[in-house]
Amino acid sequence: MPRRAPVMRLQVGDRAELERWRGSSSVRTRLAQRAHIVLLAADGVSTEEIADRVGVSRPTVSMWRSRYAQSGLSGLADRYRSGRPSRANEATISSGGDPLLVTKLSVPGARRGVVPRQGLYARLDDGVSRAVVLISAPAGFGKSTLLTSWLAEGAMHGRSVAWLSLSAADNDPSLFWRYFLAALSRVHPGVVATASALLGSPQPPRIATILTAMINDLHSMTGDVVVVLDDYHLVESADIQGAMAFLIENRPPRLHLFILTRADPPLPLSRLRAGGDLVELRAADLRFGPDEAEAYLNQLMGLELTGPNISELVRRTEGWVAGLQMAALAIRDHADVPGFIAGFTGSNRYVIDYLAEEVLGRQTDGLRAFLLDTSVLDRMCASLCEDLTSREDSQDILEGLEHANLFIDPLDEVRGWYRYHQLFADVLNQRLRHEQPHRVSELHRRASAWYEKHGPFTDAVQHALRGHDLDRAIRLIESDGMSLVLDQQVQTVLAWLDGLPEDLVCARPVLGTIRALGYVFSNRPDEAEASLHDAERCLAGERPNDQARAVLGRIAVIRAAISRFSGDIERSVSLGHEALQLLPESDATSRERASAYAHVALTYQVTGDVHPADERPLEEAVTAFSAAHTLLPLLSSINRLGKFRTMQGRLGSAHATYERAAAAVLDRAGHSEVVNGAAYYAGMGEIYLQWNDLHSAERYLRQAVVLASGGLTVGADVVTESYLSLARLHEARGHTVEAGAALDELLGQLASARSSTS
Repeated sequence: MPRRAPVMRLQVGDRAELERWRGSSSVRTRLAQRAHIVLLAADGVSTEEIADRVGVSRPTVSMWRSRYAQSGLSGLADRYRSGRPSRANEATISSGGDPLLVTKLSVPGARRGVVPRQGLYARLDDGVSRAVVLISAPAGFGKSTLLTSWLAEGAMHGRSVAWLSLSAADNDPSLFWRYFLAALSRVHPGVVATASALLGSPQPPRIATILTAMINDLHSMTGDVVVVLDDYHLVESADIQGAMAFLIENRPPRLHLFILTRADPPLPLSRLRAGGDLVELRAADLRFGPDEAEAYLNQLMGLELTGPNISELVRRTEGWVAGLQMAALAIRDHADVPGFIAGFTGSNRYVIDYLAEEVLGRQTDGLRAFLLDTSVLDRMCASLCEDLTSREDSQDILEGLEHANLFIDPLDEVRGWYRYHQLFADVLNQRLRHEQPHRVSELHRRASAWYEKHGPFTDAVQHALRGHDLDRAIRLIESDGMSLVLDQQVQTVLAWLDGLPEDLVCARPVLGTIRALGYVFSNRPDEAEASLHDAERCLAGERPNDQARAVLGRIAVIRAAISRFSGDIERSVSLGHEALQLLPESDATSRERASAYAHVALTYQVTGDVHPADERPLEEAVTAFSAAHTLLPLLSSINRLGKFRTMQGRLGSAHATYERAAAAVLDRAGHSEVVNGAAYYAGMGEIYLQWNDLHSAERYLRQAVVLASGGLTVGADVVTESYLSLARLHEARGHTVEAGAALDELLGQLASARSSTS
């Protein structure tokens, strides 16, 4: 018998993260495997048995046990090894859904060779006492460089800095706020726990409710925190802008926002300006004057230019930092410096084109090819570059580019991930499309293949779409799009589908069901039904094979959910039965079959029968969802079982059942502040109300109505129960006015729900 290894002790909260990594299809295979090893070790499984179960060698098991023991979760990431291509992927953290990229939350290191700008540093110092600092200027004016160099000077003096580097993919409100809260959590662990739990709950309330919780949490901070939002111009979502305006107008006094952008955002800047709560730095402030240009060109770049040459460069570039940097790189090998300076003029676009050609022309053919090929990437590591360029020295090239100040920035401390300055990337990409247009799609396909293997899954889809590889994009979305929707990245998936030819989406029934569920979670039931109809039409006349039955069963499950959310429980039960008849019994349909069982288990709400025999479908639903490792439906099923036992009068058993939901959330999500949603709190509130513990009942019922108000996927029965129980609580205390107000609010909620589904 294999010798039992010592039980590995997990750090607080790590089990939930490891479980999520092991079970998520969006986490790369190697990281999921390592999480599996550590979890088995924590359960006391021997090294030999772990190796057999996971399919690795015993030394590999020992290595990852040791790595975790030494460094925790970060020890499971691939380590950077100098002098050879890094095989590491970006480290990730988890926050209520798909893993988040740590590189987006890391404060970039200060660039080498930066001119100190004490006057601007003083204005940033002043900004720490204001609500918002806006650094707004076109590309190439050194916005991020200014801020990172200011931070490197020790400007914060003990204050906390949370950094979020934004991308176009962050226009999904759920993803944006998960990153925002994760950034805050990195500098103040636990301070926004309630808001994070609300956002990560399976049935999140309106974003205003979540932000209110965050604002209340932040009032408890004892020190100031600056949140930097870099590349904010990439945020176009009206929902995010509206929520940001709400945050700014209601911010706690110790929260300060530093917004770096190419264009002024649609935020209440005028009111901030009038109230003295805004510090603004614009292009005119960021331009280099002759003294700063001399310090950069001569002292840092070692060019030994004359005063007149520097003045002429400043005049022709208008102090534009990127133009001066590009000029410095191009001047190095020019004997006739005055002639070179006289050779370019005009707009920033012309200057950068002219100087980029000069810089690129001085690179070797191999390096130039590397630059052009990797210009299709938003961020890069050696392994990814190697797959695109077939260069095994990619890590050395990346480090060499950074050392040469060639418009590349490291994204982490170990120099594992980099990105080109956007202006330089635009130039490179323009050259690539002009010189080798046929190669662009192929490079995106290679990038997509790399991300499909290593993660994140979303980048694999994005590159497939950019490379016009529709077959790959469709395959990826069909395989994992539903999981992403269930992880609340609804707008991301809907945007992908909107980017595909409509006739192609309508002809793919699986895509139709994914789109339909996205519409359900977006409170667009009519559009969801239209998508389901398109999916059914695709299958009309086909032989009823298992694949077709699986899609038809999923359609029935989604329709059952729509019916339940609208309050038509009888139809929901009927559709659940229909789904079970259609769905093949296989691992591929386990999630849908579990959902169907959950809808069938609502029979007691239609018949009113709560006999012991009627409990079995509820228990079967709990068992099915537990086996399928799907948290939201598992919690919903546990809560329904608790409600059933409450209706039987078995209050003690019902209370223990609801506590199973709390335990499931704590185990898988790592927090217990917010459990599941309104159903849990309404159920617990009802029990305490019947026990005449009015104080506890009020605590639960208040949370229930918060979560029920505006939640897009909260059943009408749960909304009704939450408000009716609260009204009964007020009545028990003799507060008839408050009881009537609760009933009025319930009627308003139900009327709003009816109008949205009519």
